Amino acid sequence: MKEILNQYASVLIVVIVALCCIGLFCGKFQNKSISAVTKEFMQEKIKKTKVHQDEQGNQKFEKFMQRQRPIIKYTNKIKLYEKKQYKIDELFIAKDQDGNKLDIKIINAYQEETKDNNILIQGKLIYFSKAGEYVFILQSKDSYNKKTVSKILLPVQSVLER
Repeated sequence: MKEILNQYASVLIVVIVALCCIGLFCGKFQNKSISAVTKEFMQEKIKKTKVHQDEQGNQKFEKFMQRQRPIIKYTNKIKLYEKKQYKIDELFIAKDQDGNKLDIKIINAYQEETKDNNILIQGKLIYFSKAGEYVFILQSKDSYNKKTVSKILLPVQSVLER
């Protein structure tokens, strides 16, 4: 008996699977094959899920796209002189759409005429070594990860012009 089962076990499995497939595709349930009923059920579930996910995704995306980018401005409160140290917060301000203050990152800073880096930046402090116009390329990000990069030109006066 064991020998017969060992030899014909694979044939028996194939016959059982074939009968199940025939029953699945040819069987009737309310004048429809079982596979057709299963297919309709699955498509309906998928359609409901997609519509719900699309609505949620569109609402989040729409809210994100309507949000304004942060704004970086030169405060223009003080005159800038060479050989003097200034805090970044004294010179620039960045705000998001809600009016919250944001951190500012200096990407690049150089003197406009010579393209030289006659400026020393240490943490949040800026030191101008010479008079002239300086270009600052600044970046700021809000809590929604909306980013702004701004190029601002600052005039730095000579100490003699005080």
